[in-house]
Amino acid sequence: MHLFHDLRLILDSVGTCLRAFEQRSAPPSLPPEIDHAHHLLDTAHALLAEVLVSRSLKPIAPHVDLNAVLRNFGPILSTIVGPGINVRVTLAAGDPRVYGQRAEVERILLNLSQNAAAAMPSGGLLWIDTEVADNAAGTPDVRLTIRDTGYGMSEATLQAVLAPATKPRLDGKGFGLACIAASVTRLGGRMAVDSRRYNGTLVTILLPLAD
Repeated sequence: MHLFHDLRLILDSVGTCLRAFEQRSAPPSLPPEIDHAHHLLDTAHALLAEVLVSRSLKPIAPHVDLNAVLRNFGPILSTIVGPGINVRVTLAAGDPRVYGQRAEVERILLNLSQNAAAAMPSGGLLWIDTEVADNAAGTPDVRLTIRDTGYGMSEATLQAVLAPATKPRLDGKGFGLACIAASVTRLGGRMAVDSRRYNGTLVTILLPLAD
């Protein structure tokens, strides 16, 4: 519990620094990255609250519009991956809703986009698409795909990053795609990864369409 308190204290301190910067700058001159940083702080606070709640009571699964999340979070992802990577987002018709919270979906998008950016140090393309399609059981799923033009992974490397880490690193890295897959499972979905050396990576996430 002390760790959660300390993390929240750090997040609050970052927010205070951002607000101090805003007060010293005229509003027209504020870069959009300031709004992006505030949004990411909100996401971090929401994830921290989720962890605290999950330690006591299991909350009722809410619904979230996947397209709306991408409309709001897409510009932030473009900033995070860097100017050399072109992010292209294609959204399904309507407003496909999935079970979960905005912060959970953003965490998945953030992790996968950063992985893709790391595989494209010289720049490239990052496609993020949503689509509604029936699964083998005849019920609709929302398909989220993230594809990059990076250097890809060999079969051995792919299996290694999909394996859960047995010992967390101090820098928070080393969990690979297994951590993302666990988040997808908590949302009631499943994930598949297809990657070829020097041929990019395709991550397909299927989430049940919320009633």
